[in-house]
Amino acid sequence: MQSHVGAALHSGDITKPEMDEIVIQFSAYYGFAKGEALSEVVEKAWAERPAALAQA
Repeated sequence: MQSHVGAALHSGDITKPEMDEIVIQFSAYYGFAKGEALSEVVEKAWAERPAALAQA
């Protein structure tokens, strides 16, 4: 999960707000605990994105 989320955010193919919406939808269909786990992965990947993307 970490590699997929990180790659999507780092490539710029998906924005942070779009990823947050995926987390909400995922939580609704697969349960809060799994959604929370995905949310943690998203936040970690967003915080660790390359410096070049962080400035953009």
